[in-house]
Amino acid sequence: MNYLKEMNGFMNWLETNPLSATTQALWFHLLHINNKAGWREWFTTSNTTLQAKIEISENTLIKHRKMLIDLKRIEYKPQGRKAGQYRLISFETPVTEQEPSEKPVPEPAPQETQEVDHKMKNAFELFENKVARSIGTIEAQRIGYMVDDYGEEKVMEAMKKAFRNKGSNVGLSYIEAILSNPLSQKRKEKQQYGYKQSSQHRHSVPSNDEGSSSKIAFLGNRTGRIRRKG
Repeated sequence: MNYLKEMNGFMNWLETNPLSATTQALWFHLLHINNKAGWREWFTTSNTTLQAKIEISENTLIKHRKMLIDLKRIEYKPQGRKAGQYRLISFETPVTEQEPSEKPVPEPAPQETQEVDHKMKNAFELFENKVARSIGTIEAQRIGYMVDDYGEEKVMEAMKKAFRNKGSNVGLSYIEAILSNPLSQKRKEKQQYGYKQSSQHRHSVPSNDEGSSSKIAFLGNRTGRIRRKG
């Protein structure tokens, strides 16, 4: 599976198959969990994990999971008291179907720190890694639009620049501004840097006002007489 293609496929599919925000969120989180698991044909995650991620009750989870099953977007196999197994129906060419193993595959624990340049596979993972949380439906849609408009490479470069400038507290609007007008953004940063340097220069150079005033006072206090001839 390809994260970006699945996201775009799902967003295009929603245009003719509208879903509630909760059902969409469930699909996005299943996609994210499967990505972390290494794109398995069948992957395992518990009800409690999904309930915590989406902040819903178990009954609500079961209801929205059934919607995705009925719409042929996922398959689900309960495992008794163990965590159930899921299969995402890909928007790409379907892979050969495999039966789930009897032993559930544990969900890998999220890594707290990752090297972005070497381990990030796409713009979605890069953003999630730096803000240290899963992206929401609206955020995923906006990132998808940016990738469509500018290409994934430019979007990732803009994200890295935004995170260098502002740390993890970066909004998508700031990234969009860098993408839409990179020259203006550079000019603004140069102006801010120039103002800082100018301010430091004014504080470091001594003022000449004191010397000028003393000189004027000295000239004003000089007196003399003009002698007349004859």
